[in-house]
Amino acid sequence: MTKKEKEKLFREKAETYLVCFNEKCSVRDHCLRWEVGEYVTSRRIAVTSINPKKVSDGGADCPQYRDDKPTRHAIGMTNFYYDMPNWMEYSIRRQFYQLFKRFRYFKYRNGSLPIPPKAQQQMEEVCRHHGWKNSLRFDGFEESLEW
Repeated sequence: MTKKEKEKLFREKAETYLVCFNEKCSVRDHCLRWEVGEYVTSRRIAVTSINPKKVSDGGADCPQYRDDKPTRHAIGMTNFYYDMPNWMEYSIRRQFYQLFKRFRYFKYRNGSLPIPPKAQQQMEEVCRHHGWKNSLRFDGFEESLEW
């Protein structure tokens, strides 16, 4: 991602993203919430932000911390069940519905919502639990930020 693309993305996110203005935080230079906060314009009267009184010193153990390093997201699952037996597909799909809820599952499946590494790991665990030993079949991958 070029610097110009990053700036455009962060300006867009500054309109709706939960930002942080905790200047005491030791990891603020690598936190998306802080970085996006830098793009909030003075024209905005109100901003959705983390209460600076709630988070005393921030740090990597802060529950609101979002790392600014891009991660590998899977895109789409249209051929995910291609090699699976029907009984296994049915069981795995039902557990995915419970885990991600149907709306998110279908967004993952059709590729309109990238699948973050944590969700990929959960999918892997579900498939292994049901006896699937082959690799998972996603439509593609992309590097993106984990908002």
